[in-house]
Amino acid sequence: MTAEPLIFHTSGSTGQAKTIVKTAESLAADARMLYATFGEIFASRPTVVYTIALEHMYGKLWCRALPELTGCPVLPENWVQSPEEFFDRVEKLGEIVFITTPSFLEKLVCYPNFPRLSGRCLAVFTSGSLLRSEISSAAGQLLGVSPTEIFGSTETGSVAWRRQSEGPEWRVFEGVDVQTDSARRLVVRSNFCVDNPWVMGDFAELLPNRRFLLMGRADRCVKILERMVSLPEIDAALSAHPLVDQAYSASSLESIPRVWTLLTLFPEGKSWLKQHTYRELRQSLIAFIAPKVENFARPRRIRVVEELPYTVQGKLPEAAVRPLLASCWQEPVVEVVERGPDKYVADLTFIPDAVYFQGHFPGQPILPGVTQLMVIQLMLRRHFRIEPSAGNLTRLKFMKIITPLQQVRLKIVRRANGSFDFSIDSEVGTHASGTFTECRE
Repeated sequence: MTAEPLIFHTSGSTGQAKTIVKTAESLAADARMLYATFGEIFASRPTVVYTIALEHMYGKLWCRALPELTGCPVLPENWVQSPEEFFDRVEKLGEIVFITTPSFLEKLVCYPNFPRLSGRCLAVFTSGSLLRSEISSAAGQLLGVSPTEIFGSTETGSVAWRRQSEGPEWRVFEGVDVQTDSARRLVVRSNFCVDNPWVMGDFAELLPNRRFLLMGRADRCVKILERMVSLPEIDAALSAHPLVDQAYSASSLESIPRVWTLLTLFPEGKSWLKQHTYRELRQSLIAFIAPKVENFARPRRIRVVEELPYTVQGKLPEAAVRPLLASCWQEPVVEVVERGPDKYVADLTFIPDAVYFQGHFPGQPILPGVTQLMVIQLMLRRHFRIEPSAGNLTRLKFMKIITPLQQVRLKIVRRANGSFDFSIDSEVGTHASGTFTECRE
């Protein structure tokens, strides 16, 4: 009997999501190769804990096929979706192997509970995007084990791995052959590829001893005013600014394309912005990157967001990035106080030159009620994964005005019946409150 084909869907991080059909044997061969490489880590039968969805290639391979070979137990509940849920699940476990993404690991290293996993966490594996060096270093210091990054794709299967504590180069897995084409793109051949050879969308520099360096994404080189621009280089220049945590740029969809950028800020950056304006932040950033980035390639639009819209697979899908880039609406400065599966609390500060203060009202700007609702809807969507447009607002009250730079506290709590109570408060009292209830068929 022929095994049923395996159907996967790509993330859509570089455009439209694609359907990829693979054979069960190719997945099994990939798992056997991983076991041959990392088998010693699984020898004591640690529990596999994961934060990735099983319908994707990475989840199916690492959280089903590989544990079947190793005989390791897998966390029986559904995959972990929040740091709070992660710590709650692993509290009573013994040794674990942690399968995750760079974006999720970044959240964990900030939690005071994270170092308590030292000695129990035998390995951390990440994939989906590149792990930032500072996060790799922080995780290694806190856990005593350096994260292992896996490089590959749905189309190629596993290609290479690295630990940044040992250097930046990637080690090619046994049974995999890599070359580069005339454009310096990585070309892969293996029993795991949907087609051989497979040309990847990554530039690479080949090194001796079956190693290579990644040199950026081919699909993130765009044409701006008839000249090629490397978006990762712009991101790297912006991320070197002392206020900037992460930057992600894309070309605009205007008739004359320009560079637009999403930013997240370090806590120091948020404190700085609360004493300045978005205009001053942009001026500081542009002056900072001027020696490295030519004028035509400098971002024409910069938006500050609480976090980049990573999926659970650690990808930034174009469908999530584009609306954020296209909007001229600036999020307030968000400083999270508490976040859990049923509760979200954050301090918000609205910067004076944000678009929603313009004309509302001349000489005495106040925050419009509709903007307050937009922030609440944003946090419901972002942190509780619900669609606010498919629901009802009840008991809505606006009681006190909010002025520029006034720090307020947003609190959203899920009730037992599934509805959400929200309030915006400050030291002067409650500014707004209400209840959101999802429409259920």
